[in-house]
Amino acid sequence: NNIEEERTKATTKKSLLLFLLATTLPYQTPSTTYTEMAAMHQGRTEESESAPKESMSATRVCVKNLPPSFDEIKLKKHLQSSSKDPLVLTDCKILKTKDGRSRKIAFVGFKTPEMAQNAVSYFDKSFALTSRLSVSLAFSK
Repeated sequence: NNIEEERTKATTKKSLLLFLLATTLPYQTPSTTYTEMAAMHQGRTEESESAPKESMSATRVCVKNLPPSFDEIKLKKHLQSSSKDPLVLTDCKILKTKDGRSRKIAFVGFKTPEMAQNAVSYFDKSFALTSRLSVSLAFSK
């Protein structure tokens, strides 16, 4: 009996919230879900939370498929000596397994977003030793 009362209260609250959202927001298609309506009422959309925006000024780059023999020093040297424009690196971190081996993924920070974008356009699909690098802008989750 108590459980049914709680369920009725929750259904009533949800219905009231949906009614308020529907009357205060512009018309939404019937496929709009409850969470989408709540997000729109708060002034944001689900896409803006999950998808990275290209307009964001990212200064960090993700480098995948590194040669296993590369360490931070070799990666910095490769990035700075190979590019056509001078790149100023702020930091470099190669991810490692628990036993200390390279996971062949690195995150590199640059001084400006333009330098990061130049590094992506120059080094993406290029080779380091015999490994083909995959370079992209890094965004936080």
